[in-house]
Amino acid sequence: MGRRLSVTTALPNRADGLLKCSDLGLSVGRLRPGPRNDITDVPGVRVGHNTVDRPNTHIHTGCTAIKATPTDGVVPAAAHVINGYGKPTGLAQIRELGTLETPIVLTNTFAVGAAYQAILEYMLDRDPALRDGFRSLNPVVAECNDSALSDMQALPLEPSAVRLALDGASEAPAAQGSRGAGRGMTLFDLKGGIGTASRCVAAGRYVVGVLVLTNFGRLPELTIAGLEVGKVLAAEADDDDGPPAPAPPGSVVAIVATDAPVLARPLERMLRRVQSGLARTGGLVAHGSGEFAIGFATTPADVISSQALTEMTELEASGGIDELFAAVIEGTEEAVLNSLFNAETLTGRNGATRHAFPIERLEELLRAAEGMRRDRRRGHSNATWRTELVDRDDAGDRN
Repeated sequence: MGRRLSVTTALPNRADGLLKCSDLGLSVGRLRPGPRNDITDVPGVRVGHNTVDRPNTHIHTGCTAIKATPTDGVVPAAAHVINGYGKPTGLAQIRELGTLETPIVLTNTFAVGAAYQAILEYMLDRDPALRDGFRSLNPVVAECNDSALSDMQALPLEPSAVRLALDGASEAPAAQGSRGAGRGMTLFDLKGGIGTASRCVAAGRYVVGVLVLTNFGRLPELTIAGLEVGKVLAAEADDDDGPPAPAPPGSVVAIVATDAPVLARPLERMLRRVQSGLARTGGLVAHGSGEFAIGFATTPADVISSQALTEMTELEASGGIDELFAAVIEGTEEAVLNSLFNAETLTGRNGATRHAFPIERLEELLRAAEGMRRDRRRGHSNATWRTELVDRDDAGDRN
């Protein structure tokens, strides 16, 4: 699956959080994106954010809610743990029963309890019958640690704040970057957060959507379109700024949605491919990092037709499921980059600053890197490519 580069002439605006790789002239993979290149391209999926910033404090956090269906019905689901250094709730039952029965909430590590309570209150209000008799619910909450920029230990997020994200979830394109749960997140030593993308499969019959919460990586690891852009940026960094404060290995949560008629087993196989998409951006799975993937199909298992199930079984047997796998890989890769490109500079706890990715540099870097790639084919080394690129930019600055 190749990555294609083209050139844009006008720099798009990331203030609304809707910037996509294609707006920067970057095409990720070979599959066609959905109509809006967003997880909400999957029919029925809704996303809501609540961003919490408190003036004159170190509170920069939030939450993001993902609803599989407008009615919050039970749907096929799966969960995959890439590296288990994290505190999610509800994954054990998903893996046991293969179903999702509540919305999913993403938030900071110390707000998991508040999000869990908010989901319970939301579901009880939506369906008063749940209050009668004895029935359990399985709220699903996943988290990343935003304490580098936010005073997570102050427990700033209450159930009422999470409820705003749940009640406000809509099928509009999901805002990306420093929104909702992404407010205090760090990606490759820069500002990270929420990103999303989608891909069409099976000749456009189905859509696979991905939404990520990114909080991982060091700048030299950042890879864009197969190019070591992070190493170039690290070499160009202003020495006066100094390196960012040491950060934990970090984490990422990926939500995968599809309207393809799949049940838990093929969904779990799709989720295993999230790691491939992360790796394409330079993401590493460290000892102390938490990488979790949660996936669902929007068609309830009891209404998936036998014909559709037969079609999907045949697709899997013939290797056609590879297209679903590719959609997850491409969607994950682009969603990570979209989270980076949309995030804005934030100075938070103890003066720590995470700068926005310099999208105004991306086009220039990719143009130069294409030329250096051609030179490298003639025998230049990677080290020579990076040195020449930095020297070229330095000469431009002097002029």
